[in-house]
Amino acid sequence: MPARAGAVLRGVIAMARELGLKVVAEGIETAGQLQLVRDLGCDEVQGWYVGRPAHPSLWLGASDDLRQAA
Repeated sequence: MPARAGAVLRGVIAMARELGLKVVAEGIETAGQLQLVRDLGCDEVQGWYVGRPAHPSLWLGASDDLRQAA
């Protein structure tokens, strides 16, 4: 990662921490990116590397099942 990009990332995480916010890193596509955001203290991650996109019909069916169970 270029030095400037790392500085921006560290600054954003520090600002979020000062504001008492949870930090979520989006767009994680490689093991290196995952390790970097973990090292910097991100609370959560999402992206192709940690979970492939699912077809919307899977979610629609799951929401129907949840409604019926309630």
